[in-house]
Amino acid sequence: MKAQRVLAYLIDAIFIGILSSVICMITGLEIQTLWTSGGLSVLYNPVAILSLGVSALYFLTDVMSGGSPGKKVMGLVVTQNAPEKAGFSTAITRALVKVFSIHLIVGIILFLIGDANSSLHDKLSGTSVQKKAVIA
Repeated sequence: MKAQRVLAYLIDAIFIGILSSVICMITGLEIQTLWTSGGLSVLYNPVAILSLGVSALYFLTDVMSGGSPGKKVMGLVVTQNAPEKAGFSTAITRALVKVFSIHLIVGIILFLIGDANSSLHDKLSGTSVQKKAVIA
């Protein structure tokens, strides 16, 4: 299942890259500035901030619609661990922790050594990723 989650993330990352590129073209921001700035100066980079924002909004779909487009393609679904329906606060927690933990590499390391169903952002938001049930 870890391989499916990685492939789903790659699909999502490609889509986010395309979406960010289109937004940069429309707004006139230069994409290359993201790669030429390093360290904490990336926090002052409008392209980096735009990319983080697009990523966070994109990953809100994980909880609100049962999974990101990449997860849906890979046959995965995001479920709430508690019996109540996942709300906006769950979605925003999961999205923000996911974006920051991946960019800080912590989320990747914990994913590689941890449970395939529950990454850092899943644990902190009370969600898990499961294979979609096939109804025959």
